[in-house]
Amino acid sequence: IAYQTGRNSLRLSAVNRLTEILESQKRTLTEEVTDLRSALITYTYGTMTKDALREFTAGFDQLANAPITPEMDKGIDDYYKFFAKETEKYSGTRLDVDALLPTSNAERYLQATYTAKLPSDDSAIAMDDEKDGSAWSAANAKYQSFFREIVTRFAFEDALILDARGNVVYSAYKNTDLGTNILTGPYNSSKLSDAYQEAMSSNKADRVVFTDFEFYQPAEMAPTAWMVAPIPPTGKPAGVLALQFPITKVNKVMTFDRKWAQAGLGETGETILGGSDYLMRSDSRLFVEDPDRYRQKVIDAGTPPDIPDIAI
Repeated sequence: IAYQTGRNSLRLSAVNRLTEILESQKRTLTEEVTDLRSALITYTYGTMTKDALREFTAGFDQLANAPITPEMDKGIDDYYKFFAKETEKYSGTRLDVDALLPTSNAERYLQATYTAKLPSDDSAIAMDDEKDGSAWSAANAKYQSFFREIVTRFAFEDALILDARGNVVYSAYKNTDLGTNILTGPYNSSKLSDAYQEAMSSNKADRVVFTDFEFYQPAEMAPTAWMVAPIPPTGKPAGVLALQFPITKVNKVMTFDRKWAQAGLGETGETILGGSDYLMRSDSRLFVEDPDRYRQKVIDAGTPPDIPDIAI
């Protein structure tokens, strides 16, 4: 009797502790997303974002007749070969480069002037003005510091501005989606496209559209979710502001910043975020602490070896 009583007491204590951790994680994640949502709403209400949308759109339209030199064409082609190689290296996905190459004159000009010339994310986010004399570059020199502060302070992967026609008229990191059309371009099947259309059709104040995570090609097929809000936030939107939400923010919360033991989870405990499709949205503790053992366990469970090899 004493053994059963003690055993039940210890079990109940452990279950209560795990329940407390579960509720704490839910609150922390919910509060973080709520804070980011409030920040996005604040940005769309501000005149800075509205002015940026207007000036980037005007600059984008002026590039429809901008000259494209053979050197610029070569730069684009070389960059996309490099981009495809890097994507395959990190995700195992082989891209059809011809389907991704920019088509419109404005898109080619921007990607030749910015995307293909910037060798790293650090240099891309630091670039204010390419000094090519275009109205678009003048707008970038004016607003880049504002959006750079947003993405670096909140650890977003990117900030995009899309006009009323679906054109990505601005990207803080100048990725391969700069200048593309989210409705007709190579990324029209992404969750960003659906979120854009939902935000543009909304007539509600404080509207923010959230997406689930997906593998997004401009991010080298990294798991990406979006927060999208109309500009201006009321009336008929003239465009949207989209913030790229990285899975690293979710992982930091769910793994206690890799301090499981200090959080009271002992040697093997963990918290995991799952989706409605029963797939994980955060990393397993075993995957983080012992990737080789994790790989063997998932293969033993029936997963083809090439799948964990990509993740690891």
